[in-house]
Amino acid sequence: MSKEEKIQKEKRFFKNVKGYKRFLLFTGIYVLIFVILVGVSAEYTSRPSFCPTCHYMETFHQSWKLSSHNKVDCVECHFEPGMSGTIKGKLNGLVQIVNYVSLAYKKRKPWAEIPDNTCARSGCHIMEDKKDSVYTFKGES
Repeated sequence: MSKEEKIQKEKRFFKNVKGYKRFLLFTGIYVLIFVILVGVSAEYTSRPSFCPTCHYMETFHQSWKLSSHNKVDCVECHFEPGMSGTIKGKLNGLVQIVNYVSLAYKKRKPWAEIPDNTCARSGCHIMEDKKDSVYTFKGES
């Protein structure tokens, strides 16, 4: 074996890992990369700056910026409290992105329901003043 072939063989990563161990190693690497991408995407899409990337959301975003709630992130109101509310909200957001990409949003107007329990979080509204109702925001200031 020539010196160049030996150097080339030594540079190869995971050269001693073979068979099912190699499969498990690369599966683990791909799963880790996938989890990191999902985490970064979830964080990025939770920011108010992401909302107007769909052009039909610009009106709603501008209205939010002018409202008294402009210091509150969108997900604080649009996602119900807890992990299940976050997961449900992210899945609903994914559906909205699919509707946007597939142009299905042109068939119906976007809408949002803000349940009372999202307003009852610490530091928000006093719920004694609220009735059990759902408020529809039309995106107008």
